[in-house]
Amino acid sequence: MLNFDRRVVRHRYIGANLAVEIADPTGAGWYDYDWVDFEPRLDLLRRYGLRPGARVFDLGAHQGVVGLVLGHHVGAGGQVVLIEPDPHNFAQCRRNAELNAMPSAKTHKVAYAMRDVTPVWRHIITAHRVLYFWHSVGNKFAVPCQ
Repeated sequence: MLNFDRRVVRHRYIGANLAVEIADPTGAGWYDYDWVDFEPRLDLLRRYGLRPGARVFDLGAHQGVVGLVLGHHVGAGGQVVLIEPDPHNFAQCRRNAELNAMPSAKTHKVAYAMRDVTPVWRHIITAHRVLYFWHSVGNKFAVPCQ
């Protein structure tokens, strides 16, 4: 975004105080305000396994804000894997993870495809993203990539 004035903002996103770099007009529209009306979604995620120590996969992480919110809620003992294929959004995802010094957040620039999801995984869809919660059965997770 050549003519966009980047800035770092601080907002409260679903119970997490985060710093976010606004690097483009889409980011400004999506992330430059407090997210106060999303608590029911967080309650739903808690019913399906979001808790301290959980492992969460954010597929299509965009600029990482939702993944960082989830990272806040799983805490230092948990892990959030943020997967984003777009180079610009991936760079912002990584930058936002750095701004918030969240070691539990791991960013990966890969494309993904959903296929053959086994019963070991419970999944829920919120908005435009799919979030997976790791169960204690098994010890590996593979993201099918092309």
